Amino acid sequence: MGTPVTHSTAEVREILEGACAQRELLILETPYLRFQSAFLQLDADALHARITMGAEEAQFGLRSGDLRLRFPSATRFLEGRTRLLGFGLVEGRRSLRLSIPSALKDEDQRRAYRVERVGRVEVSYSTPRFELRTANLANLSTTGARLHAPERLD
Repeated sequence: MGTPVTHSTAEVREILEGACAQRELLILETPYLRFQSAFLQLDADALHARITMGAEEAQFGLRSGDLRLRFPSATRFLEGRTRLLGFGLVEGRRSLRLSIPSALKDEDQRRAYRVERVGRVEVSYSTPRFELRTANLANLSTTGARLHAPERLD
């Protein structure tokens, strides 16, 4: 793993609370699986993430001793060890309950240079329900872009 960012429980919780407030992208990785999700809520003892795969697939795929979570935070990607605790309920929807990492490390695995200062650029995109929306371009690379949208995609 990369450079340590924090081992402080209070700092880890603060970073995760910010990610939950933004419903930030969350990538769960095992040596055999990469699963894209989103942060939902931080409880006293667990982190809740959106479940977009079936319960059986989640239990089978994410029950690894080497489960890690990765997510963007400011201008970097952070990574921490976690484990699947089971399922929960957030806002009436089923969620994945994950253990709260004891430490977070800077682990940017992107291979392409990312331009952070792109100026004020408004872009249009289509939702999974084929609704046309607008967002602001946050950063750009040869393999992708990051957008800041005013409304959530559910």
